[in-house]
Parts: sequence; C-alpha cells; structure tokens
Amino acid sequence: MPEERRLCPHPACRRPVGTGLDGQPSLLEGRCPYDGTAYSFVPRLSRGELLSDRYRVEGCIGHGGFGWVYLAHDERLNNRPVALKGLIDAEDPVRVEAAAEEKRFLIELRHDDIVDIHDFVTHEPAGGSRHGYHGYLVMEYVPGYSLERPELFGRLQTEQVIGYVLRVLRAFQYLHDRQYLFCDLKPSNLMVYGSRIKLIDLGAVREAGRPGSGAYSEDYMAPELMVTGPTVATDLHTVGRTLESLFGWYTDDPDSPRFTSLRQLISRATDPDPHLRFGSAAEMAGQLSGVLRELVSNRDGTQYTAPSLLFARSTTLIDPGLGTVPPLDRWTSTSALRAAAEGSCRPLATAPPAPVTAAAGLPEPLVDARDPAAGFLRASVSADPAVALSQLASYADAAPASARASSPEVELLRCRFHLRLDDLEAARAALDQARSLLRPGWRLNWHEGLIALAGQQFGGAERMFTACYRTLPGELAPQLALALCAEYRAATDEELDAAAAAYLSVWRIDSWHESAAFGHARTRLRRGDRAGAVSELRQIPDTSPHHRAARIAALWIHTGRLDPGPEGLPDRADLAEAEQVLATLPLDEPERRRLAVLIMEARLDRRRGPRPDRTASDDEATEHEIRSGLEKEYRAFAQWAPDEHRHTVLVDLANAVRPVTTQ
Repeated sequence: MPEERRLCPHPACRRPVGTGLDGQPSLLEGRCPYDGTAYSFVPRLSRGELLSDRYRVEGCIGHGGFGWVYLAHDERLNNRPVALKGLIDAEDPVRVEAAAEEKRFLIELRHDDIVDIHDFVTHEPAGGSRHGYHGYLVMEYVPGYSLERPELFGRLQTEQVIGYVLRVLRAFQYLHDRQYLFCDLKPSNLMVYGSRIKLIDLGAVREAGRPGSGAYSEDYMAPELMVTGPTVATDLHTVGRTLESLFGWYTDDPDSPRFTSLRQLISRATDPDPHLRFGSAAEMAGQLSGVLRELVSNRDGTQYTAPSLLFARSTTLIDPGLGTVPPLDRWTSTSALRAAAEGSCRPLATAPPAPVTAAAGLPEPLVDARDPAAGFLRASVSADPAVALSQLASYADAAPASARASSPEVELLRCRFHLRLDDLEAARAALDQARSLLRPGWRLNWHEGLIALAGQQFGGAERMFTACYRTLPGELAPQLALALCAEYRAATDEELDAAAAAYLSVWRIDSWHESAAFGHARTRLRRGDRAGAVSELRQIPDTSPHHRAARIAALWIHTGRLDPGPEGLPDRADLAEAEQVLATLPLDEPERRRLAVLIMEARLDRRRGPRPDRTASDDEATEHEIRSGLEKEYRAFAQWAPDEHRHTVLVDLANAVRPVTTQ
C-alpha cells in the first residue's frame, strides 16, 4: 500500500502513520503516535482461513480506509462469493462486539446502488488472542473496477460520468431519508461493473446526529466538517468533489463552454458555505439531470423536453407582435397613408417587446410546497391579474394572523401580478415584503431580476439572473432570462450573435421554450438574416400552443422590409413561401385578408421599384392588378371599421393606392 494512504484507523484521527523518515524503512505495523491506536498494513487473513465457520478466505483484493478487503466464499450458501472488509482490530473482544453492534444497521439497508451487507463477524487469528481480535463486514462481492482507476476505463463520456453520479445521489437520498450519512464518498468507493455502479465502502456510514467527525478523506471533506460533524451538507460536498475529480480525469476539454452549467453545479455543491449548497440529494439530482439533458441535447442535436421541478411552463409568448395577425389599426394610422405613397412594404418589428411585458412573460416559479398558503395559491388564484390581486387581498383578510405574516409566496405572486399590470412601485413593495420573510436565495433573485428588467435596468437584471443560474444550473428559465437581457443590451453585431446563440442554446434543448425561438428570430432579423429568422420558427411543433403564432411570424418575416433600400425587400421565393403559409393557416376571413394584404403590399413595392433579382417574368400580377387588388381590400377594411374616422382613413388609403386610369 502506498505510504500516502497509510492513515491511522481511528475515525477521529486519520493522520499518517508508519511513514519512513531520514532513509528509515516505513513501519507496516505499530501504534499511532498521536492517539495510540494500533495499526497494521499487513493482511490479517491467509488463504484458506475460515471465519465464523462459514466464510472461506481466497485472498486480498484491495485495501479500504479501515483495513484489507478479502475475497471469500460462503460455504453455507453454495460457495457464494462475498467480500470481507476489516473494520476494527482490538485486543478486547468486547470492543469488537461493540463495533459490530454499531454497524448492525447496515444489514437492513437495501438499495440497487449500495452494496449489500450480509453479516458482521469477529475473528480470532490462528495465532491466538495475543494477535488481537478482528471485526469484518461480510458484503456482496462486486466484480468490477473502481472509478479511481481511469487507466482502466480510458475516456468516459462526461454524460456517462454524470449518469453514475445521479445514481450515487439516488443512493444518498435513500440513506438520508433513513437518517444515515455516507460520510466518506470518493472515486475509490464507486465500483463499476457492466453498465451499473455501486457504493462499495460502507465502513464510514453512520447515523445522523452522532457526535464526532466520523471517517473522512481530506481531499473530499467539507471545510466545516471538524466543527459541525457529518451532515447532509457535508455529504453533498463529497459528491460535488467526487464529480469534480471524475470530470477532470475523464474529460478531454473540461474548460469547454459546453460544460459551463456543469461547472456551475460543481461550484454550488462544493461552496464553502454549507447553506449555499444544495438542500438535499434529490435537489442536487434534479439540477444535475437538467445539466445532463443540456449536454445530451447539444451532443445529439435533439430536443429533450421535460417539465421543470421549479418553474411552470409559460403560456405567454415573449413577442412584440410578429406572432399576431396585424390589427386594423395598422392601416388607419398616419404611417399607413405615408406608406401608400412611399412604399407599402413597411420595416419589420425586430426590437424585443417592452421590458415590462417581457418580464411578465418569463416563466413563473412554482409555489413552494412548504409555504403556509401553498394549497390556496395552487388551486384558487385567477389568471387575471386584477381578479387575482383581489383574491390575495381577501385571503389575507380571512387567513389566520400567523399565515398572513409568514407567506412569502403570497407576496411574490402579488409582485408578479403587479408587474403584469405595469405597476412597478406596487411590485417593488410586494417584493420588499417577501424579502422580510425569505432567506436570500434564487426566488428573491428571480423577482429582483424581473423588477430590474421591467425598469430597464438590464445590467442589474443580468446580475440577478446570473445568480439564479449559478444556483439552478439545470434550469432553462434563468438562461432564457439571460438571453433576453443580452438582446436588450446588444449594440454590436458580435453582441447580437451572442444573444442569438444564447436563445438557440435554450431552444435546442427544450421545445417548451418557444419564446427562445422567437428571440432568436428577432436577433437574426437585426442582422439581416431573413432565412435564419424563419429557420427556428419552423421547428416549433404542431403540438405547441404557439405553433400558429410561429407560422404567422414566418409570414411576416417573408413579407417585411429589412432595410430602406431595394435590397431590403423580400424576394420572389419569400413571397412564394408566404403564399404557402397563408394557404395552410387556420384563420377566419378578416384575418386571412389582412395577412394577404401584407403579401400584396410587398409585391407592389417590388413592382414599382428597381430590384437586382427582378426579371421580365417576375411575379404573375402586373402593378395595375396588384393596385386593384389592394384597393379592393382596403375598401373592404373600411366596411369593418368600428368608427367613422377610421372608415374615412381606409377609404383615403384605397384612393391613394388605386391604379391610375388613362383615357
């Protein structure tokens, strides 16, 4: 055994022993100079020895933190192979038996990813009691290799490593639910066999709340362990450090941007402040699953849609109007008459929506089940902001004083509803109230980000959403919010491309974030990339509630002007695509005619201005025919006008566009 692994077997010590100094040979047996505990790094059992009249030793197969591990066969169960792990050497058999009683609970543990403990036996060596008494755990024999030996595995895919750690977290949650702590996780305690993995060294497992630091490995222990003793937080720190080691060993390019979310997760799991780590193994597993989904989606080029455990699916599309049929007011404004004279094909709306509208459209956090008002908030609150605020006020009046004073979720929801009503002052007041009830964390950061975004403080919003992302690296909502902030702040082509990439990263992972596809389309339009804008919108599936909006947006893009010159007009292929989209859209008659007018206006501008790609056969209709068609549609619009003023404007528009007749 290497000298660096020769440590005192006492859990409270674990300092190096037997180290050779000044050329002297190291000592394989002796007593710890710090606490007097006897140690031995010489195998105690020989081939053929029989323990407890049933376990026949075959030989050594490894060394754990407390002693040698041996392969044996259970002669009472058809020579079933078992592993014997030394736990304690003592001169007093009573002490060995006491240690056995301490570990008896391990026999009751049963989990697919934890090695089974069959028995605990004591053994007096062949030389008699003067050699001490030894205690051994009798365990399931797992024929595999430890993940501590990367030379045996070569390069594992990072996704495979994460899959292993997810199984570890599942096992940890099983232990924590039963008030046990693993204490000493490290790669050498993870045995891979076939496609499975097992936690194999349970010698350090102990009941939660027991005094003392327990067993630990310095490279993986939490910094507070010596003060607090083992806790759920120290256990999860060992998982984070183990994942960090495996990631570094098995990944060729750990600094690649594609692993940003994974690095954020490791950073939170190993945070020096235990309060900032994950609260449970299940919580960490939820975020790690999201990180794995991101990596697999990027690797395979496939969306893997899954519901979030923390955010509701947003039913609001963050869109300034590309996904809607143009209202009649588009043709009754002063700009409509000017366009009739200067060019009917108007510039596309490429800017993001008003910040307060965008903030209100971001995904909403799910109600914390621990909140005293959780039942009411989940079942009874209207989607209409004004009605909902009235309900929240009524609830506060009727609820017991303790519930009124201790429900941060009521205040957070009040904050979001005020944002939807564009009442920033009231939203801030509600958030201030929630802040007095909540410990700092991602929920407060999220709402502070919403208010900063609504107030056009994009740098502040970006900081808050970045804090959320660091806490929730497996969630897409913070990444969508950061993409939105990048779009608002983009002033150069490079910044626009970065915003487009951020949107695309979210959209390529999960088809439930249609706002990311629309955001990507806007950034591409600002770069003059009509085809790129349409490309991702086409990928929104038929099952999406925003599929119709995506097709309408594509029609807008195919017919709108990108810049003032003739090159900014759509080409023949674009207009042909627009005609196809219109033919298949589910629309009522007024909607269909308004969208058809967009195509006709673009055709008119192509006819009456020079175009580099125009040919003699370009378009089937003449300018006279297009003008006649537009005049007819504008007069039809006038019949639908809700008041005399707009009726007059539409009639004037029809007169302005009608073809000139000659005698």
